[in-house]
Amino acid sequence: MTDETGKRPATLGPATTCYVDCNGVIVKTNSRFEGMTPEDFIGLTLADYIAEPSRSEYLLLLHRAVQFGEVGSYTNTIVSASGTTVWQNRISPWRDNGRIIGAIMVGNQLLETT
Repeated sequence: MTDETGKRPATLGPATTCYVDCNGVIVKTNSRFEGMTPEDFIGLTLADYIAEPSRSEYLLLLHRAVQFGEVGSYTNTIVSASGTTVWQNRISPWRDNGRIIGAIMVGNQLLETT
């Protein structure tokens, strides 16, 4: 299957979800990375796992999500002991009774691109 440009859409892996407070500290996630369990991530800062230049982009989008309620997306590359992976991420405000209490980041590993 191809899109209107004749390219095949990217193949995405399962979604990883991180809920962060307004300071970017992880409060809930389903992430499993490098042998860590979701519980291992609680209390850590998500930005610590994102390399530049994507880290700066994430921090700007986090600020916009928690200050202005904006939704954004970015792509980042993670280099680890198990190899290099590329992720497509979406970030949006996390609300409780209409009040923004943090942000939700949903990422999918790009398994195949065209």
